[in-house]
Amino acid sequence: TEKDVSRRIIDFLSGVAYANGGKIKRVATNTYIIIPYNVDLTGDDLMDELENNGAYY
Repeated sequence: TEKDVSRRIIDFLSGVAYANGGKIKRVATNTYIIIPYNVDLTGDDLMDELENNGAYY
């Protein structure tokens, strides 16, 4: 099902983030962000960045 595929993608991306020393964070119900090890985002920074770059729907 679609939910199973979504879970597998999140599992894969979690592994990618871990292997690169980064993090994966849930920012909304079905939205995640992968953050490199040398980046730290706060909630306000994240929302501003997403809205300013057209990635926030």
